[in-house]
Amino acid sequence: MSQALRNIITIIKKYFYNDKVVEKESNKVNISRIYYCSIFAAILSLSYLIAFIFLINSHKPVEIEWRQGIMLCYLIMFLFFVIIFIITKKIKNKDIKSKLIHIIPFVYALIIVIFGVIIATIDQLITRSLAPFILLSMIVSVIMLIKPLYSILITLIGCFAIYFALPLTLHNPILLASVRVNAFSTMFLCLVISNVMWRGNLSRILQSMIIQKQKEDLEKKNIELEYLAYFDSLTGMYNRRRFEELFEQELYLMNELGFDSSLAIMDVDFFKEVNDNYGHHSGDEVLKSVCKILKENLNENDLIARWGGEEFSILFSKTNLKEAEKIAQKLKNIIQSQTYEIGDNKIKLTASFGVSAINRKMNVKKAIEDCYHKADSALYDAKQNGRNRVEIYKN
Repeated sequence: MSQALRNIITIIKKYFYNDKVVEKESNKVNISRIYYCSIFAAILSLSYLIAFIFLINSHKPVEIEWRQGIMLCYLIMFLFFVIIFIITKKIKNKDIKSKLIHIIPFVYALIIVIFGVIIATIDQLITRSLAPFILLSMIVSVIMLIKPLYSILITLIGCFAIYFALPLTLHNPILLASVRVNAFSTMFLCLVISNVMWRGNLSRILQSMIIQKQKEDLEKKNIELEYLAYFDSLTGMYNRRRFEELFEQELYLMNELGFDSSLAIMDVDFFKEVNDNYGHHSGDEVLKSVCKILKENLNENDLIARWGGEEFSILFSKTNLKEAEKIAQKLKNIIQSQTYEIGDNKIKLTASFGVSAINRKMNVKKAIEDCYHKADSALYDAKQNGRNRVEIYKN
């Protein structure tokens, strides 16, 4: 296959490019436009019909034939637009997946062009004007968003119809040829306009899709950044920054409502040996298992944060020091009782806890530093006393 032929095929494919999203969006626009156009077209058709009934008098047989034909045509057009208005009113705000929804704009446009052919043919009884045909064809090409293939079909059918319809009322060969040429010129001009409108619509929708995709990607990135700003990426627990923010809120509520809360710092004993013997990936999995235990055995108002490495901070909300010690003891026992699988190996872990009461009488910054210092001091005592222990801070 020659390069020239390939280029031609590429151009044709691009010309007839179709996309389900583009077609769906175009159908929405078309249905909406058909709905509003049908309102005005029905009013206009009825107005023309009334005008022909009461304002236009005919005496000659050819004029009477012309008047009756035009009146019948406008009556049918009025009924057609009323029916289309009713149909589109029911479906214009609905997400209809039927294939018929794709055909409605094509059929609507084709019927309007046929109406133009009929009126132009009847008009040839007394005039050589193609004004109604030109007007209706232009309206279709400008208002409707029609796929290139459909617009070509409408053009061919319109040319075929006007070619065979005109001789029914226009018998002068020279005038007939002239009117046919004008009609064909109109149809091909409308074809060009229709395709320009379609390409413009295609570009608009594709651009809109790109912008929407970029917006979704940006929102996704923002969510990821927000998550990283508040949570530890490995364990899913709060990070230190977010924990301190929530700690401040807890202090405020403690002062407002007068309840006690406590803080614990937990450290997984000899965790470095897990990393050294089994690798950091295995160590990460063990930390996740420990976090799962903490989450499953704490109240929903309690807060957990990864403070760094294998160290975690736990805020026991509305819990005094004695109750916090009992909960920490329970957590220590559960962690100790579990078996942690690392590949084919099974290991045991222990954890040490340092627990301190939160002094709500201090300002926020000092209260956080004071409480953390005391809990850390208690944790140090737990390690010094053999690990796998819970120690509370003693003045």
